[in-house]
Amino acid sequence: MNLIGCKVKHIKFGTGTVIEQEDPEHITVEFESKTSTFQYPLAFEKFLQVEDEERREEIMKDLNVKEEAIEAERAAQTAKWMEAARKVYEAHDSVDKKYAPIKRIEGTALTYFVFQGGFFDLQAKGGYLWAPIYNAAGDHLFYWDNIMNIREGDVIFHADGGYIKAISRARGSWYEYENPHDIFDNPMYKEGRRVDLDVTLLSNPIRTSDYKEEIVKYCNVKYAPFDKNGDGNRGYLYDIDPKLVSVFLKGIIKENKDIMDLDYIQWLI
Repeated sequence: MNLIGCKVKHIKFGTGTVIEQEDPEHITVEFESKTSTFQYPLAFEKFLQVEDEERREEIMKDLNVKEEAIEAERAAQTAKWMEAARKVYEAHDSVDKKYAPIKRIEGTALTYFVFQGGFFDLQAKGGYLWAPIYNAAGDHLFYWDNIMNIREGDVIFHADGGYIKAISRARGSWYEYENPHDIFDNPMYKEGRRVDLDVTLLSNPIRTSDYKEEIVKYCNVKYAPFDKNGDGNRGYLYDIDPKLVSVFLKGIIKENKDIMDLDYIQWLI
């Protein structure tokens, strides 16, 4: 719709006139105090009003079409994310009851490595770990049960997309907590366990593949977070060798000097 010459009213700048319509999605309005460009028709949702009733109805139709398109795009992105997140959980259907966690020495914190995949933004940025109690078949998985071994002060490295993106310290032990993600239809995923964390996001994440030689050296045991080729294993929460922790930390500190302000970093190195 051609709006050039149309009178509009802005909530702050008062009455103005549309003087340009560069493309279907932008209009330029000249006010008494300034000239501004706005998105069309989204600006008419909150900022602009038009007095002409016929044009107002046309604008509202365009606004409804635009909002429906935005909602469709948002729904498509959400569906894409949910599918990726679903695969993180439902692909983990193997059971191995022979796993034994690293023995805890009283007074010494343990270190863990978590692959958060599509859940990084929710969990790491939300300050928690969460894992189901059972998989879709009703079985326990060691890398979900591992959350029960975490105690206050333990340190967790958070990985997503091949990068270590955050480091955290547990604020306490686990507690029962229903699925906070609200994306799985299977009732087996409703029950879960949660640990609250103090999370530090890294301004400059480090790529784990840059440390493959060290990873292979220190992950040549069963139940390690990485396989014999240095690639991440399919799973969630793993014990991590203190020597590999030191390797990762040196890389993290090199790219994130401010991490040294954390009081638990020195003893980890």
